[in-house]
Amino acid sequence: MSNNGLLNLKNNMAKMGINLEVSEGENVFPTARVKNDPINQKTEEIKLPPASQEIEDKRRENEIKIIRRRMKNFTEGVHIFSNLQKINIEEMEFCAENWNYFGKPSREQLLTLIGSIEHIGLIN
Repeated sequence: MSNNGLLNLKNNMAKMGINLEVSEGENVFPTARVKNDPINQKTEEIKLPPASQEIEDKRRENEIKIIRRRMKNFTEGVHIFSNLQKINIEEMEFCAENWNYFGKPSREQLLTLIGSIEHIGLIN
């Protein structure tokens, strides 16, 4: 959707009493609020002290490793069966009932997620 389309949508939603916040797919939960919503949202900025040089170097090295791995995947391809292991099915155990800590997304959350994946793609 173009910026003009988003602006028109935001204005139309504001006329209906809905404050629409636009995001780039970082959050799968809807952020629209109704005018008489009893919950007041507050945004606070936490300023952290600058990281030490050692932490910055480790972070930079990690980012370089990730970029190199991604470049290698694009140039050489991903070999799915390079580390294939056989296991005995009879030795497998059932997972716990509560292994999934997140509930199923609602229809709106699912549509937001699908739109985000279409717009940005999957990021690992």
